[in-house]
Amino acid sequence: MEKLRSMILVLKDSSASVRSEANNNLDISLHTAQATDSQHNEIHHLVTATQEMSATAQEVSQIASSVSSSTDAIHQKVTTAQTRLSDAVEVVLELTDNINQVATAAEEQSSVSDEIAKNLTAIGDAAQTLSELSRQATTSSETVNQHMNTIEQNLNQLRT
Repeated sequence: MEKLRSMILVLKDSSASVRSEANNNLDISLHTAQATDSQHNEIHHLVTATQEMSATAQEVSQIASSVSSSTDAIHQKVTTAQTRLSDAVEVVLELTDNINQVATAAEEQSSVSDEIAKNLTAIGDAAQTLSELSRQATTSSETVNQHMNTIEQNLNQLRT
C-alpha cells in the first residue's frame, strides 16, 4: 500500500512538472509569435521605404512581394505551430487531470481495501469466538446428556 501511495505522489509531482513545462512552452510560443509579428511589420515598413527610394520600382515590388509572401508563409507556419502547441498543451493538461483522477481513485481503492481487511479480521475474530462457543455448547450438551443418563439409571434402579 505504501508503495502505491508513493507511486501516486510521484505521479502527482510529475503531473505538476509536466503542466509547468507545458505552460512555459506556451509562453515561449506566444513570445515567438509576437516577435514574428513585429518583424513582419518591420519588413513591411522597409519594403515601403525601399519602393519610395528605388528607381526600379518594379524589381523592388517583386522583391517586396516575395519577402511579404515568405513572411506571410512564416507567420502562417508560426501560427500553425502555435495552434499545435496549444493543442498539445491541452492534451498534456487533460492527461494531467486523468493522472490525478487515477491517483485519487487509487487512494480511494486503497482506503476501501484497508476497510475490507479490517472487516475480514473482525469476521475472523467473530468466527473464532463462535467456534469456541460452539465447542462449549457441545461440551455442555454432552455433560447434560451424561447427567440425564445418570438420572435415568437412578430412576430405573428406584423402580426395581
